[in-house]
Amino acid sequence: MPVWAAYSPVKNSPAEARSKFQGGSPCHSATSGEMDIYQANSKILSMIGAEIEAPQDVTFNGTTLKQHPSIVWSPSWAVTLSQMRSKLLSPANISISQRSSLVLEGVNITIQGLHLDGALVIRVAEGASLRIEDLTVQNAGWRFVALDENDESIPEINRVRGFQVIRDETKEFVFSAPGEHVLTKCSCISKRTN
Repeated sequence: MPVWAAYSPVKNSPAEARSKFQGGSPCHSATSGEMDIYQANSKILSMIGAEIEAPQDVTFNGTTLKQHPSIVWSPSWAVTLSQMRSKLLSPANISISQRSSLVLEGVNITIQGLHLDGALVIRVAEGASLRIEDLTVQNAGWRFVALDENDESIPEINRVRGFQVIRDETKEFVFSAPGEHVLTKCSCISKRTN
């Protein structure tokens, strides 16, 4: 089994991670652990047939890593490849840009068509279901901003990660009422003018 699919401990301080990185070894830090989750989830979606944009190099706490789209889902949505395949009805109609963030929370979410360039959060309560037939989201999204690990005015959770997530703009759909819900031919595009 490939390392990205099975092994990413979070055990080293930023200083230890930097030392390992400089020596050519895996960092095994909070930073690399989080980036590894995004990598694994992006690779899984790609394996199923979704179009996931290639990662970019980023440097946090002195370690350079690949940053994939920040994609996370709750275990209630899917934990196996077969469960995921049953929820991605038309993976060739799913595209996610590298700068995107996607959060899926809930058991009954199926996706037939999604084009994401920004940040999207979907929450579906127990007893409700959502079918995303055709959704396009384009917004400012979330930025991962590098921080100084030695600046004690910054919360420790952010210093050990080496970054803070700035949520500039998010499209959020929350379905709390029981029943079947559908998003079809829905475009949520924000254009900023300067």
